[in-house]
Amino acid sequence: MGTAEDASDVSPILAVGSAAAWIDAGVRKEGESAVLRMLAASPADLAAALRRWEADALRAPVVVAPARPVPPAFLRGISYAMSNSVEAAYASPRSHETLLRLARLGANSISVMPFAFQREAERPSL
Repeated sequence: MGTAEDASDVSPILAVGSAAAWIDAGVRKEGESAVLRMLAASPADLAAALRRWEADALRAPVVVAPARPVPPAFLRGISYAMSNSVEAAYASPRSHETLLRLARLGANSISVMPFAFQREAERPSL
């Protein structure tokens, strides 16, 4: 992620997750009341606190959540769309290979995405 100062070019999805980890580290190290005070402090004080908490967050162990069992009928699937070519059509050897690869990855279902287009509004052929 970098530092608190160079976050302007980072996706909000990553920035929000990182900031949450930093604030969580601040709560663990300094307590919730200290974090609440810093969030209302001057921008310079908040930036300094975020740098501290960032360093603590980077040192924290990563805890992976345990896998949860899913019901036997649970669909593990993808939306499957073909390319607009004979070589990659649904019935092609390439598509068959792709479906086998997906099954090896754990997929047990697909939703077929039909595709057609009309070149011109005045010509109703697809």
